Amino acid sequence: MPKFSVIIPLYNKAAYIQNTLKAVLEQEFFDFEIIVVDDGSTDNSDQIVKSISDARIHYFYQENQGASQARNKAIELAIGEYLALLDADDIWDSDHLEIINQLISEHPDQKVFATGIRIQDRYGIQEAKYDLIDSDKIVIDFFKNSLAAPILSGSTTVLHASIPKEIGYFDETILSSEDTDYWIRIGLKYPVVFTLKPTATYTFVIGSLSNDKYNFKRQTDFSKFDKYLKNNKGLARYISYNRLSAYLNCMLVEDLENATLLKNKIEIKYLNRLQKITLYLPPFALRYLTLFKNKLNSIGFRPVIFKK
Repeated sequence: MPKFSVIIPLYNKAAYIQNTLKAVLEQEFFDFEIIVVDDGSTDNSDQIVKSISDARIHYFYQENQGASQARNKAIELAIGEYLALLDADDIWDSDHLEIINQLISEHPDQKVFATGIRIQDRYGIQEAKYDLIDSDKIVIDFFKNSLAAPILSGSTTVLHASIPKEIGYFDETILSSEDTDYWIRIGLKYPVVFTLKPTATYTFVIGSLSNDKYNFKRQTDFSKFDKYLKNNKGLARYISYNRLSAYLNCMLVEDLENATLLKNKIEIKYLNRLQKITLYLPPFALRYLTLFKNKLNSIGFRPVIFKK
């Protein structure tokens, strides 16, 4: 049994998958298998994966059913002790699994592990801003420490293989941001062993589903978690932040019906002053602020409103 099963859902990432796999194969810690589930790619992603000769790579093809189904299939096929999640267009540093293995050794009673991440977009590479995390703590609560940037991601999260059996798999009815739904379910049951050290780079891919024009029908309004909000203030604040983010996106695409539904469910007491202001701005003002934010990004300033 390998220590890690690297879980890679793949869909039309021919321009990226070779570098992604190369980074995995160059890991300093090498006790792993790689499970690639191709979710009906129409480019030559399959040929690229098959051209790489390494017995640790296991390739499976299925008709297109969505990212969650592909990730769940890979998890079902995995035989490793831990599941190391990785998107098909992201890149691990060579010490990623080594650092995770060290965290596991230091905290053998824990089940969820993660490292920091860099974000590569049109403006360059920037480390995610974990502004609220106490650097002296390493076993932390997901909700309280994910308000500025989530401490779990699709390329830095490692789970004990028992977790899908305990909390279920990724929700296949959610077509976009399904990972956020899963992080919440994890946060309700487990703390996270987290290091601020970034060991992976997220690649912003123009035209991918996650970066396509916002469509609320692909998302979740988090209603399934409403029953927990009264007794979990950390979750309540985190849900309010995510609903505000969804509300702003709906306003930007002038989906006023869903924007209104979301606005009515946001607990305003958990928002900071700037967030409260954005809640009452008209679409044209939000578009102006978005353009202004992009301008700041282009010169190296990255303002964050989603913080405590």
